[in-house]
Amino acid sequence: MGIARIETVGADAFEAVYPLLQNFQTNNPHITRERWQRLFAYTWTVDEPARALVLRDGERLTGIVCTTYSDRLIAGRRERWCNVNSWYVEPAYRAQSLELMAAALSVPCDTMTALTPMRVHLPFYEQMGLQHLDSSLRILLPTPTRPLTSGFRATRDPQRIADLLDGPERTAFEQHRAQMCQHLLIYGKSARCYIAFTRTPGRRVTFSHIHHIGHLDLFLAALNLVKFELFRANRTLFTMIEERFLRGHAIPASRPAGLKAPRLFRSRLRPEQIDNLHSEMVILGV
Repeated sequence: MGIARIETVGADAFEAVYPLLQNFQTNNPHITRERWQRLFAYTWTVDEPARALVLRDGERLTGIVCTTYSDRLIAGRRERWCNVNSWYVEPAYRAQSLELMAAALSVPCDTMTALTPMRVHLPFYEQMGLQHLDSSLRILLPTPTRPLTSGFRATRDPQRIADLLDGPERTAFEQHRAQMCQHLLIYGKSARCYIAFTRTPGRRVTFSHIHHIGHLDLFLAALNLVKFELFRANRTLFTMIEERFLRGHAIPASRPAGLKAPRLFRSRLRPEQIDNLHSEMVILGV
């Protein structure tokens, strides 16, 4: 065994890297080959050809970190995001694991996210300048706190959602129509709230996991309608949301739940401006 070199690979490298990605299958048997491929074949346009950094020893690929890029319009400003995920290095090459991830965390971008890190690696991420994005979730309990809010309507019909949205929210919806996430729109006479969510198994129960909230005030005003629609979509009684999405608002009939490891980021944006779209969470459904 020699010292492997670090290379950047593009979308055409999927067949070569897929054997490395299959090492995640033991703990994630629901992730299909087609889902893994979507980390390399985006359903959105970005002028960055890289899809991953790999370790190569001769003809062999011995390690990988996927770099999922997107261009986001946040508060009227164009932002280049990079989400690092799916980090695996073969045992014989583990001495180069941190070197590989350090290279991934050094790629040029405005916002870097690591949404599913391992707790043991937190000191390393922090040395690389990443900060805690969220350390806990908020679990919404099924007990209603008031009657379903009148004056708002809901739809999960993709065409209806597309018709009612515009601007960056319409773009985000279109980019994620084919991903693992599902879509809900709450709307009234003058406001729209686009919500992206997944059906996520927990240790004891299955949750509806919200990954994007487009209009927080409307979301809070129509909270019981949201919970009802998520139940209809997933047959789940419980909903989980990252605390940062709620911006400190108290939520009746809810409780906190700690994450195994905090979500991480490096950005000039505020934590509440960073959602889970364009990441492995909605591409792979983890």
